[in-house]
Amino acid sequence: MKYPEELIQVLWKCQLYANTDIQCVGGEQVRILSPGIYNRDAGPDFLHAKLRINNLLWVGHVEIHWDAKSWFAHRHQDDLRYDNVILHVVWENECEIRRKDGSIIPTLQLKNYVSTDVLKQHHVLQQSRAWIPCADQLKDVPLLVKLQMLDRMAKSRLEAKAAEIAQLLVHYKNDWEKVTQQLFAESFGMRVNKHAFSQLIASLPANILDRYQGKQKEIEALLFGQAGLLSQDPPDSYAAKLSDQYVYLQQLYQLTPMSSQEWRFLRMRPANFPTVRIAQLASFFSEMTRICQLIVSIEDLRALQQHFSGISTSAYWLTHNNFGKSIKKRAVRITSTFLDHIAINCFVPILYAYGHRHGDELMQMRAVDWLNQIPLEQNTITSHFLKIGLSAQHAADSQALIQLHRAYCEPKQCLSCAIGIHLLSRPRS
Repeated sequence: MKYPEELIQVLWKCQLYANTDIQCVGGEQVRILSPGIYNRDAGPDFLHAKLRINNLLWVGHVEIHWDAKSWFAHRHQDDLRYDNVILHVVWENECEIRRKDGSIIPTLQLKNYVSTDVLKQHHVLQQSRAWIPCADQLKDVPLLVKLQMLDRMAKSRLEAKAAEIAQLLVHYKNDWEKVTQQLFAESFGMRVNKHAFSQLIASLPANILDRYQGKQKEIEALLFGQAGLLSQDPPDSYAAKLSDQYVYLQQLYQLTPMSSQEWRFLRMRPANFPTVRIAQLASFFSEMTRICQLIVSIEDLRALQQHFSGISTSAYWLTHNNFGKSIKKRAVRITSTFLDHIAINCFVPILYAYGHRHGDELMQMRAVDWLNQIPLEQNTITSHFLKIGLSAQHAADSQALIQLHRAYCEPKQCLSCAIGIHLLSRPRS
């Protein structure tokens, strides 16, 4: 069976082989003192390894391949960076490898020193049909290993979001407020209408919301009109007023509305209807538009959320979930749970990305601390992990679990996961 080169790299990096009485194919005795530093860039796979070959200390690079012929397939013989390779590690050895000066590079055929149990464990993980590959083994993984992986994933998710924000900043010409408005609006869309809310904000000219701050009717008209949700035949007087206002704004700013087909209403609770969420968003933007400035200037998360907690909607939406369809009057306020959702998906990423962009480590640490203050998110991913033995305490953990599942579990990247590597080093009985 041919194994992926990544597996051989992990076996070498984590020293998942017998490290006594090792011999190269040429008969040299080898003892690995340090496997070296894994190199993600061009050049040999591991840098600055320390080996004792025939009782002589060597410091240099190590190259990993499935078979020895790959050295020539990759044309390493023509690359000066590989002249400092002190050991060629392969699974299958078929030929001799030499440096440019003609000297032989010692070759270690690693398969001679790897337990079949390790290979079986890798096969079990890759062939698993469970929700995640290690579902039936996760409970046996030490808590410390799990916690270390969660810490790593929490940071990875923040960095991934910061990278997305960096791309938006390029698109919006370094306008932090516009980027923040987009993330803020996406939070209102939840998973189902996130993309539609993103389109809505992207369709608005720069700074247009600032011009109408304090004018709730104009902002409602602007948002509902751009969303494509104002019909040409308004069902009631309120919708007619918004429609007339939007016609004026559309002509003034040469606006192009979205298609109403972008919005999803099916199988949603009325409180999450995009019409209700747009009305709430309009109320927020009529009160404040400089949200990024607020985020980076307030140190306490709860104090920041307090700025948004009292905002409701215009009176119309107290008795409507959609235009022209009246319902029994009820309160339309942002709950603390929804404010936490906004914090996770807007406040924290913006704060972390802003700190990263400006070299402010304290700001980045504050973003992580905010996540630790927010209760654990309840969703399918966190529920599944809790059932199979990976507990979580707060939003930093739930964000970590989402990142772990999407980046490692779904694509079966067990060889890049601390939990997967631990299971490889602890073969099944």
